[in-house]
Formats: sequence, structure tokens, C-alpha cells
Amino acid sequence: MILENRKHAPHVRRHGIKQFINIYNQNKDRIDRCFKWGDEIEYVIVRFDHNNQKVRLSLRSKQILDVMYEREEREGANRRVLWRPEYGEFQIEATPGQPYGHQNELCDDNIWHNLFNTVEENMKSRRREIRELLDHDEAIICITNFPRLGNEDISVPYCRADPANSTTGSIFASDELTSVFHPRYLRTSYNVVQRRGRKVAINVPIFKDTKTPDPFVEIFNDKESKRAAKVDHIYLDSGVFGMGCCCLQVTLQATNIDEAMVLNDQMAQLTPIMMALSAGGPIYRGFLSDRDCRWDVISNGVDDRTREELGEKPLKNEKFRIHKSRYAPINTYLCECNAKYNDNPIVYNTEFYNEMISAGVTPSLAQHMAYVFIRDPTITYREKLDQNDSTETDHFENIQSTNWQTMRFKPPPLNQQSIGWRVEFRPMEIQMTDFENAAFSVFTILLSRIILQYNLNLVIPVSKVDQNMSTAQKRDAVNRCKFWFRKDIFSSNIAQEVNNNTNGFNGNHETEDNDEESYIEMTINEIMNGYGNEFPGLIPLIREYVGNISLDAQTYCKVQHFQESQKHAEHIRRQGIKQFINIYNRNKDRIDRCFKWGDEIEYVIVRFDHNNQKVRLSLRSKQILDVMDVREEKEGANRRVLWRPEYGSFQIEATPGQPYGYNNELNGENSMNNVFNNVENNMRERRLDIKALLHEDEALLCLTNHPRIGCEDTTVPFTKADPLNSASKSIFISDPHICDANQRFLVLERYSVERIGHKVIINIPVFKDIKTADSFIETFNDTESNRAAKVDHIYMDAAFFGRTCSCLQVTMQATDMYEAFTLYDQLAPLTPIMMALGAATPIFRGYLTDRDGRWDVIDWSNDDRTAEERGEKPLKRNKFRIHKSRYSPINTYLCESNAAYNDSPIVYNKEYYNEMISAGVPSPLAQHMAYLFIRDPPIVYNKEYYNEMISAGVPSPLAQHMAYLFIRDPCVISRDKLDQNNDMDSEFFESMQSTNWNSLRFKPPPLNQQSIGWRVEFRPMEIQMTDTQNAAFSVVTILLSRIILQYNLNLVIPISKIDENMSTAQKRDAVNRCKFWFRKDIFSQNTPQINCFKENRNRYESEDESYIEMSINEIMNGYGNEFPGLIPLIREYVNSISLDVQTYNKVQQYIQLIADRASAKVKTTAQWIRDFVRKHADYKYDSVVNEKITYDLLNTLNRIQNEGI
Repeated sequence: MILENRKHAPHVRRHGIKQFINIYNQNKDRIDRCFKWGDEIEYVIVRFDHNNQKVRLSLRSKQILDVMYEREEREGANRRVLWRPEYGEFQIEATPGQPYGHQNELCDDNIWHNLFNTVEENMKSRRREIRELLDHDEAIICITNFPRLGNEDISVPYCRADPANSTTGSIFASDELTSVFHPRYLRTSYNVVQRRGRKVAINVPIFKDTKTPDPFVEIFNDKESKRAAKVDHIYLDSGVFGMGCCCLQVTLQATNIDEAMVLNDQMAQLTPIMMALSAGGPIYRGFLSDRDCRWDVISNGVDDRTREELGEKPLKNEKFRIHKSRYAPINTYLCECNAKYNDNPIVYNTEFYNEMISAGVTPSLAQHMAYVFIRDPTITYREKLDQNDSTETDHFENIQSTNWQTMRFKPPPLNQQSIGWRVEFRPMEIQMTDFENAAFSVFTILLSRIILQYNLNLVIPVSKVDQNMSTAQKRDAVNRCKFWFRKDIFSSNIAQEVNNNTNGFNGNHETEDNDEESYIEMTINEIMNGYGNEFPGLIPLIREYVGNISLDAQTYCKVQHFQESQKHAEHIRRQGIKQFINIYNRNKDRIDRCFKWGDEIEYVIVRFDHNNQKVRLSLRSKQILDVMDVREEKEGANRRVLWRPEYGSFQIEATPGQPYGYNNELNGENSMNNVFNNVENNMRERRLDIKALLHEDEALLCLTNHPRIGCEDTTVPFTKADPLNSASKSIFISDPHICDANQRFLVLERYSVERIGHKVIINIPVFKDIKTADSFIETFNDTESNRAAKVDHIYMDAAFFGRTCSCLQVTMQATDMYEAFTLYDQLAPLTPIMMALGAATPIFRGYLTDRDGRWDVIDWSNDDRTAEERGEKPLKRNKFRIHKSRYSPINTYLCESNAAYNDSPIVYNKEYYNEMISAGVPSPLAQHMAYLFIRDPPIVYNKEYYNEMISAGVPSPLAQHMAYLFIRDPCVISRDKLDQNNDMDSEFFESMQSTNWNSLRFKPPPLNQQSIGWRVEFRPMEIQMTDTQNAAFSVVTILLSRIILQYNLNLVIPISKIDENMSTAQKRDAVNRCKFWFRKDIFSQNTPQINCFKENRNRYESEDESYIEMSINEIMNGYGNEFPGLIPLIREYVNSISLDVQTYNKVQQYIQLIADRASAKVKTTAQWIRDFVRKHADYKYDSVVNEKITYDLLNTLNRIQNEGI
């Protein structure tokens, strides 16, 4: 129950001081090494009446908070955002669920990207979370104050001022505007008025525009208002006008009490500067004011001083003449060395001061608290009146929390051990966007860091800080005003409380003889950016500081450029090999009995303009991913679908939330039902999951590439190529095409250009239709493009064209490493076959091509080899002649028994070879390195790395495979990750492994995910039109892996023949028109593959006779007694395993689809698209795919794919 304040104020103050002394004594020696901080943002909830073009305050914060508190109780420490009430029923406050840097405390680290790289994203997540609780016409906005607060009809529900019955007596604002979440808000308003003995009186100067009346006078029916209102001022008469203003606050934790006092004092000088920079409150009660900030409005809004305390009457009933409102700039500095700058009249309770001094509190801190405690509490509760001062702190917090100074010095709370000494930075106005609020928050923290790092001394007299605070609120103060600031910020008063070494700036602090000469008037531009040799500026100091700390790529907003990355490439490669060896040794004997697998599908988001019959790429994947990330964090392991960024801003990747077969691991079974029966359903779930996040005219499509990407007007929002400034230098696409959800995508685009020394060059043959020009030649306004473009080819000039081709990938877990070797080798010959069956890419840049597949386009997109590495120039700067792009078919087999088919010579570094032999490389494994077979273009690997792995016991083929990967440079390097513990980290290895995109990827178990074993990723397949087709290709891929193991199949052919097949597979209508090299007797063996191979297999005398050319129909469906066909083997296998009826029927449908594709009964997606275009009424048989054709094509695909979803 709320008590009358004045009666119990002495009791609250007395015990509040005792409670502070207890807090001080318990924490005075406390040290917190982990730097943590947080922000607070206060939002306004509004409701739009679009029909009448009005906007009103929505008085619904309590309803929303009730839901948020329920969520918070349920989620506990996992909550990403905390919501709290604010003064207005139209306001709501949000903070991060845990302070930034909290992760560092958990891992005993202090890495800086944990402090900065989540701030803006957390702010965005607040909007996403609350959006679902808002009505369709409501919005949450960042605005200092509602411009017409105090006018008629400004709230929903409607409320009207009732001066006779309201707590404030306001003629403008009713009690309903004040939060009903807690009675303290309304009671505080009441107590302020009662204590003052009159209504609040706030007068803000009016902005005198050309037609503003002179003088500006308002007439009110209320006598008190008439007396209080000033001429040429906007009159306000309630605390809600001030406390209803929103702001941005930042709280930071110090290492100890001394550091907190240093930060309090030094940052106090910055409060008016940051307030002026953030100024956001120029309108009150529907009038433009001559002020840009809220500060004086709040200060006057909560000013509960009596006339005696104001000095308007002699002291009689009061003890003190108080010179400032509760809401004011700081009154004193806390560091003893700054005491001489406390030049304002200092009033404090000497009894409390002496009590604290006796308890050992430092004089300056004791004086500060004794000043704070001359005030009454704003509200007192009967149930909290009698407290144990040794264990409770409510009386202290009651007084402390209702003295709202520009800086708040915050002792550790008694019962929260994780929170230390803190400083709250309180002057800033709320900004319009999350980016701006994040910028001001992070910048405030950086200011605190340079203060400590460079031992800055910013202190000026407190009276000058007060003067600056008044100046900061003036209209356009940033440009029109000057502020008092310390001239030499490297000079000291006396020894600073915290002493860190300076870096890069003058550390010889000298004391000024005349302190009046130590501060001068400067503009904010001069203070922040510096001027000549006179003043360094705070921004340059921050820039230097940021350059010296470890930030990851996303935090720093750029990654080191190629030239600098080359300095570290060898380090990355060498350490990456060591990390692989560590992974290998930990997992070489690992066995996983449960078969698990998963698919990845990359989708395209398009927007239809049905009125104009156009379809464009919708660059909204990051917005959608932001929502999906929140859902994933909330649902955890229960999430059925995982969404990930892809290269394009219009792409999004989805996988099952858990691998198929995951349930088997949980229940100890290995039912194939769990492997196959929910694949297609999960793919449908992905569409359902994302549907609500798409706009009405948007669609999620399974489409390899937008047919007209690279043409004009193909994106929403509109983008235009910018060859001079973009990362790719492309004349067709711009940087916004590339997804910004992961900074590495743009870095990769830039890296390719920088490493090869020119733009990417892609030329794909044009389809010569009846009226296609002969020769087909394009002319560009760009000299480089004209040189690179080939006749009768479609030219593209950015890695983007390949990297944004969507595909279907399947990853499967093997029982052990040796089974993974087998799957890798035996699936390799199937990569071109499955790519041809799934061909789906006959159009690029608005032209029909003479190819059906995407592979070469991606291959050339990712080809970052230099002229030396390609063999166009002699080796000089580079070490190796590399014969394939990063994106290519496999280079070597991994099983010893298949080494004879590695028909590509391997280049060694002999120095490393000898070094590793000396280190004890086992002879049989080391001898394998000498097997050099020259037939097709050689592959290259680093023999030093190879020998290092051999000496660690890695099998020779696997060592050779990894050594080949590691001849390349890493694509992306982050400065803060250069020093790693190779026993614990694997980022160097993953950096190399993940940027070598072979048709198959051999994937060791990740270090810190115990549930994941040795895997193989099957990567060649094009994305299909429907969920059924994608499920069919996924399931049949898995079935192929099963028959390989079940029947000990041997599909191996020379690597060079796989390369040849990969080229063939991309040709137009390759399924029907081409033949592929394939093994003739798939039951023959080379040497014993793994222990499970049967003994009675025939061995061919000549390996050249073991493979012949076959059609895909012959390979898949067989032909007579000559070749059994893979489909019949799959059918036999499916009949032999235990499947329920539903699963069995579904699997048979999938098998039949692939069989029909192979026999040409069912068209490939590429054939279907090509036929659609050629039969379209607007097609001119000139190879051109225009906007209307594209619209109809994608609209048809949308109906096929999404009807019924």
C-alpha cells in the first residue's frame, strides 16, 4: 500500500544510506574482468487511421507487457529481449535479454565482436517480437515524443483531460495516458504536484516562423495555467509531457569502483555533446519549438521542489535550498582528483556524509550520495517500510533511482552476483532507426574505451557542463553553437584513478598551471573530428582504437582485402592442415551405427507485378532470415526446418531441422521408414513455414536461376549496375544483389576480382535458333567486357552469376571413415549422371543457351586462379600450376584400391617430402605419393602438407586429397581469428575445406558436435520444379549409396573420364543425345575395397576395357544381359528392406520418376523450360527470353509448385 511520502521520507533516507554503506563495504574491492554493457530503448505505440489520415497513441502497453512477462517467465535466461513498462501507457521499454559481452563471461574470454556485432540485430529482433502482438494498424516507433500530445483526440481509446479529478490537474493530459502497469507512475505524478503545492509548469520557447504570431500568446480557461504560461512559449502542465518522452540509455560495467568513478567523471563532459548530436524532440503540443531536445521538459516535468527548496521563500519547513531538479546534469565529480572542478553550490546532508566517511566511503563519493539523499522519495510502500539493511536495498534504490542525472553511478545490486559497479549514460535522445540507435550505443561504449585506453582527461568545471547542457538543447546546436571542452585531453589533474598505457597518442600528461586556460569553446565538429594540430578529435582516437582491437569481419564491416590476406595465406594453410590432423586423430576410429542424412534446397524469392506482367527478384532474404533466426532460437531442437542465407539477396536455403533418421538414433532403431517417409512432407513444410512472411505478390520458387538476371529492371527494390564501385565491377549486376546476411558473400565477390587481376569471365554457348543472329555478337560500353566476350556466346562478368544458381544437395553420414571413403569414390562416377538427369538451367541473361546445366557457369565464377596458376605464364609468384577451378569435379579417389584411376599427375614440394620422411612417415603409405600417372591434366597438392598428414597416420589418398585442397589461398580471413588453438579450433581447416566446391565433398566430423560423424556431400544436382521431384532425387541418391554398400558395387572409372562426363552432362538434352563413360562390370573389383567386399569378383586384365560409353537410360535402367542397370538394383534393395506400405509406395514413385527421366518418358526440367519458351506466343525464335515470357514461365512454375500450399 502506498503511504504519504513526507511523513516517512526521513526513515527512507536514513535507512537508504545504511543500505548503501552495506553495499559499498561488500563490493568496494570487487573486480569484474569481463566487460559487459547494455542499452535501453523506449518506444511509442501508435495506431494509424489511414482512411482519415490520423495517427493516435495506442494505450495498450499493459496488454502487451502481460504477454511479454509470461514469455520471460517461461524462457528465463534464454530470453533475447526484456520488455518493461514506461511512464506512458503508450510507451514500452526494451533491453537485451543478457548484457552484451555476457558470452565472454561464460567462456572466460573478452572478444570484442561479442560486444558490437549483435546490437543492431537485437534491436531489430525487438521489433519482430512485438510486431505479432500489435494490431494491423498499430506500429512501434522510435520517436522522442508524440508531436500532438496534449491536443484533443490523440489516443485510442479516446481520453479527455479532467483537471478537476486527475492526479496532475492538467488541462491537457488525462490520467489514462499514464501507465496502469504499476501504481507508482500515477502516484509519482500525484506526489510531484502535492509536494510542489501546484501544478507542474513547463514553458518551451516557440519557434518563430514567418507567420507565427508575434507575440505568441495562448489563452486558457484555467487561472493557474494563465499565470504559469509565458509569452512566446509553449505551455505544458503535466509530468507526462516530460516523462512521456522516449530516450536511449547505455549502461556499462566497470572493472572496479575506481574505474566506475573515472568513467562517471570523464563521460559527464560528453553528455551534452551526445545529446546535441542525437537531438530528436523539436515539437510539443502540436507546435514547433525553438529547442531540439527534451531535457528541460523532463527536468521541469519532475521538479518536485517546494518554493523554499527553490529559493523563492526562506527556509522554514525545509532543510535545504536545492539548486537542481531531480532530472539534471551531474552535481559533483566522484574522483578526488577532480574535486576542484565542483564549482557549483554543493548542498548535502552532513549527517549522512559523516556516517559514510566513518564507514570508509571516499569523500567525493560520500558527498555525492549525501547530495542525492537530501531529497524525498517520490513514493513509499508500507510493506517495504521496515527492512533489514544488511540484506535489502529498496530504500537505497528508491532514492537512487528517482534522481535522474545525466550520469548515474550504480553500485552492484546485493543479490545479483553477476552485476558489478556500473555507469549509466542517460542524455541521448532516441533515434529514428535501429541502425542509428545501435550507432549511438556502440559509439558511447567506444568513447568509454578510449577514455581508459588513452587515459583521457576531459574534466571541466561542473558549471560549464551545466552551461553546455543548456546550449545542447538549442535549435541546430550542432551547427550553430559552441561548447566548453578541455583543450588538452592528455593533460591530467593529479594521478588518474585508472592508469593504462597510451597507444599512439601523447602519454606525457602534464598538469595545467591555470585551469581556466585548460578549457575553451569548440564546435561539436571540432570536438569530434578534431582541427589541425590544435585538437586531435575523439573520432580519430576511436578509429585508432578500433584498428588496434580484434574485430571479426561482420563487426568491423569489412574483411582484410586480398593484398593483406596473402600475407596470412601460408599461415592459414599450414595451421589448417594441423587442425585436420587433430580432427583425424580424434575421429579415425569413430563408428556411427545410425544412418542419418539430409538435403539442402536453395530457393529463389520473386515478386510478381501482375498488372504489368513482369516478375522480379525480391531482395528480402535477410528480412525473412531475421524472423527465422528468432524462431529457431526460440524452438531449438524442435525446429522442423532450418533457414540459412545464400549468396543472393533473393535466395534462401532450407534444410530439415534434424537429419532424416535422427529419430532412429533416439530410439535405438534403424528403420528406413524414418529415412524416406518424411522427406517430401518436410519440403512442403518449408513452403508453409515461409508463406506468412512473403508479401501477397511474392512467391518462393524452386528455380536454378532467374532467366533474365543481369538484364535491366529485374529486382525489387530496383538496382542498377555500378561497375566503378561494386565489388564485382560488373556491367550487369550491383552489390545489393548479393546477400548481406553474411559479410563473406560480398568479400568473396571482391576477392575473385582482386586475386585474378580482372573481372570474372564467363562465356556460355548461345542456343542457335532459327532466327538467332549468325554470328551472335554483343557489344558493350566496357572495353574489358568487349575483349572478354566470345562470339556465339552469352557473356557474364561476375561470380554472382554462378554462385546464385540454386541447387539440391544431399549429405549422408557413414558408419566410419572407411565407409565414407567408399561412398565418396563410388558416388563420384554418378555425379555427372545425376546432374544430367536433373538438368534445369537452359537460360542465362535473357537468352536460351546451348547448355542445360549450370556447372560450368559456377566453375568459371569461382575460378580465382592467376595466369601463372592456369599455365598462361611461367610460375614466378605462385608455387603451383593448378589445373582446375575451386568448383570442379573431384580430383582423386580416397580408397587405396582406386589409386590406379587417379590418372592425373601430382606435383610435389620435395623439400617438404624429405622433411616429413625424416619425421617418420610410414613407408607403405609414403610410397603411395610416388604413384604418378600422367594422362589428363595433372592435379596439384602440397607435398609438405601431404607428408605431415602421412606422418600423423592419415591414409595416403585422404592425405593427398587434403593436400590438394590446401594448395589454394583462403578466400576470407578475419584478423581476430589468425591465432588459433589447433587442438580446439578448426576454422582454418573449414576456411579451406568449405571454399573448395567439388562435385563431392568429404566431410570430417566437426570438433565440437559429437552427434555428427564422417560424411559425404553429394553436390552436382540441379534444383527441380516440384517438392516431389526434389524428394525423388534426394531419396534416389540415398538409395544409390545403399546399393553401393549392400552389393559392394564398383563404379570407379578414371578421374579423367568423370571430368569428360561432367562436360557432357551439361550439353543440351544430354540424357537423350549423349553417352557417358561408365563401368561395364560393376561387380568387378580393383583390390579389396574394404573388408566387406566378396572374394569372387572378377578382375579385368586391362582396366581400359572395364569402362565403356553408355546412354543414361542404359546406365539407369540397364540393357539386356549386358548391364543390370542401377534402377533394377535399387528396386531389389527396396524390396529387401522393411518399409511400411505408405513409405514403400512413395519410394517406388520416386524410383519410377528417375527411371522415366532416364528413358526420356519424362522431360528434364531444362527440356520443359526450353519447350515452354519456344512454344510461347512472344518467342521470336531468336534465342531471346523477354519479360513477358519470363513472367508467364515463372507464373506457371509458381502455380505448379505452390498451389495448395
